[in-house]
Amino acid sequence: MVKFLQIFTLLLLPVLGFSQAVVSILPPSDYVGNYDFTVTVDTELPWGVPDLEDPANAIQAPLVVARDGSEADSLLCDEGGVVNGDEVAGKIALVYRNECFFDQKCLRAQQAGAIGVIIVNRLGADPINMSSPNDGTGVGDQVTIPVVMVQG
Repeated sequence: MVKFLQIFTLLLLPVLGFSQAVVSILPPSDYVGNYDFTVTVDTELPWGVPDLEDPANAIQAPLVVARDGSEADSLLCDEGGVVNGDEVAGKIALVYRNECFFDQKCLRAQQAGAIGVIIVNRLGADPINMSSPNDGTGVGDQVTIPVVMVQG
């Protein structure tokens, strides 16, 4: 399944008439369709990500799994960052939820050249609000690319 995800194309766009942003997988994938998602909404520790309710912030690019070389691989919690940066650059990075804060994962993907990040939530029934640590180590304000979480 992971290799198949690498050929997805993703589009963040408003649904006409509803003014609601969606994650949309486009052909040639078997997963074509629109998906509910959550965004980074943290009023205490704001992120620098664009407002995905604004159609001007929509992006479209191939999706690639961002790898960190650890045993778990696609968590991006290792300070070494993304090991397949040449594949991630200019694309939407797929990262899995777990182990470390969301802002750290997203900043590492951005530093590798990703133009957006999809975090796949494999740990619960619904995607959750993505926040930064409140101990002064948060880097969400440095993340300037679109970030969403989908249920996986």
